[in-house]
Amino acid sequence: MLHHIILAEEEDSETVYRMASVLQQCGGIDVMLKRLGYIHNYHRGKQLVSVLLKLFHFCLKLKVNRVELIKTENNTIRSEEE
Repeated sequence: MLHHIILAEEEDSETVYRMASVLQQCGGIDVMLKRLGYIHNYHRGKQLVSVLLKLFHFCLKLKVNRVELIKTENNTIRSEEE
């Protein structure tokens, strides 16, 4: 029984990673960043923030997505001088 549960969790993880890899290819990361930028009131956007955080959590497990997020045109990293 435990073996079946572990296998199911591994299959779920593979599915999630496969979907997360598509985010960079189809512009999903840009959409997520734009949506995050639209949130000015955390209480009104709480559900959206929660979903975006979960997506970013899965997304950042893949190097291709981390590289996409740190591109300068995404304005995701700012220097201390700014």
